[in-house]
Amino acid sequence: MELIADFFIRNNNEIDNFNRNNRGYIFQFKKTAIVNKFIIGKNDEELKLKFNTLVKIINDSINMEDVKHKLSNFISNLNFDVYVSSKLGFENK
Repeated sequence: MELIADFFIRNNNEIDNFNRNNRGYIFQFKKTAIVNKFIIGKNDEELKLKFNTLVKIINDSINMEDVKHKLSNFISNLNFDVYVSSKLGFENK
């Protein structure tokens, strides 16, 4: 985990910001684009939406599982052999 955190700090193309506190690192990853939705009621209908309905609309617009999968793949494909060797002061031969 330290190697992954250190990699993101040194190569911050995937993060917007990070902070370290006494419990560890807090990373703010790049945000997804805002999806605008225009919701209108039917003729002569008073439109009322429950908060859960709004959350569902948002979740249906942004596939967070896809975002998590892409990040997981990105981490899985990192070449830590070269990175670990250089961090420990060994030349990669």
